[in-house]
Amino acid sequence: MSKEDNLSEDEQLRRYLIRISYSGMGVDKELDGLLNVLRRQLKLQASAEELKPYIDDITEFLRVQEETVGSAQPKSTSSALLGLLEQFENLPLKRKDKQQLKKIKKQADNRSLDETLLALQNLLEDIEVASNSKRWNPFAKSNQAEATEDVTDSDEASLVANELIPSALRDALNNFVEQLGNIDIYRRAAENIKDQIQSLEHYDQLSALIEQIASVLLEAANNEHVQFESFLQKLNKRLLNVASYLNQAAVGQESLLSDTANLDKELTKTLSEIHQEISDTEGLGSLKGRLLSSFEHIINSVSHFKETQKNKVKASISELKIVREQLEVTEEEAERLKQNLKEQRFKAYNDPLTSLPNRYAYNERLTQEYSRWRRYRNALSLVVCDIDHFKKINDTYGHQSGDEVLKNIAKSLEHGLRESDFIARFGGEEFVILMPETKLADATKAINKLRLIIRDKPIPISPEKSISVTMSFGVAEFEGSDTATDVFNKADKALYRAKEKGRNQVCAERSQKTSD
Repeated sequence: MSKEDNLSEDEQLRRYLIRISYSGMGVDKELDGLLNVLRRQLKLQASAEELKPYIDDITEFLRVQEETVGSAQPKSTSSALLGLLEQFENLPLKRKDKQQLKKIKKQADNRSLDETLLALQNLLEDIEVASNSKRWNPFAKSNQAEATEDVTDSDEASLVANELIPSALRDALNNFVEQLGNIDIYRRAAENIKDQIQSLEHYDQLSALIEQIASVLLEAANNEHVQFESFLQKLNKRLLNVASYLNQAAVGQESLLSDTANLDKELTKTLSEIHQEISDTEGLGSLKGRLLSSFEHIINSVSHFKETQKNKVKASISELKIVREQLEVTEEEAERLKQNLKEQRFKAYNDPLTSLPNRYAYNERLTQEYSRWRRYRNALSLVVCDIDHFKKINDTYGHQSGDEVLKNIAKSLEHGLRESDFIARFGGEEFVILMPETKLADATKAINKLRLIIRDKPIPISPEKSISVTMSFGVAEFEGSDTATDVFNKADKALYRAKEKGRNQVCAERSQKTSD
């Protein structure tokens, strides 16, 4: 028999609750304080009714904790972010780009930091030069964009991209990152970003910097979610143990109540029989009276003991019921928090329009697949693809129809790939695919089948109209001493060739030789 087996049920329950309180330490300072108060009350032998307000406080903290984890964004950080967006608003953007920037600014209060920066990053990538379809960096003053007559459009865009960043924009970035550093989970990331801002000089570096900021924010927030989820799993395990103990304790108390009633019944019956025998016995004199009086006293004492025990057991059962109800509420809150964390992680790693993994999910998967390829050297292919003439679709049928095209294409791509393949929306109308255990020739054949499926499947953009859409693909394989960037560049180069050849093509690129 263990030492704890000799303790009363109440004392064992208190020890269980104290153990649970220690499992939550170190997650949050406010939670630590609440748990310390609960432990103090437990050590003072507080009753279940006295403990109820403290358990309620912990339950309420868990209920609101998801908001603290998911959207912790102090007012000062929000102001700094708005200041940064205002600096971008002052730049000479096209009308539609300014409208999109205003939309991002308006939605900033209802989005997380990384979601807002991701939207800004996507906008930067989608901005195009008015005179042609080449992407460029839009942050040049109109008087600086003028060039001599012998300078080409491409040269002009290059000059614009190399313009120095104004101090106001740099200050806004610094202010945003400094305010970001006030949040515990972002402090280390903010220090790293500060170094990048110090080396920031030209406009063409801005897009990469914004992407890096969003990426480190997402990673820091994800680490916090993982830690909190781990805490919830430990808490759930503890709660299950305590719930099991409470059930056993409740059964034990009810059994004690039943046993006490049976003992009282048998003892009362026996004493009554003895009492009757003495009453019927002749003689004994004064001794008979004293014996009858003693037996009556014993019967009354047993009856009193029975009532006292009955009341104590009922009170104990009532207290156990209260604690059990609180534990059930805590279990429900913990489960809701776990579900909320799962939803937040999905939003952080998935594109909201197509529900496909986004660029940050792709970067994480790419790191895993690349590390596996370097270790085992199994075949690994990468595909870059985008929708042909997507801008024309938007201009002709509207952006809502363009969104329908993107969603349908995403679904066709996802369903046309193997379960082991990975696809992500890389940005705009561009997608990227990883194909493990697949050589270049096999990947090219599989992607060509996918191209035909998309070509032959009209996409409904309204109840009355459907349109045919095609895609171009570039395929590359990891070879030799390739880095992930090398392979992406090869696939991108193959995609560019597919576009030059008339679109609706699949082209492949090797490190040494090219095959179509």
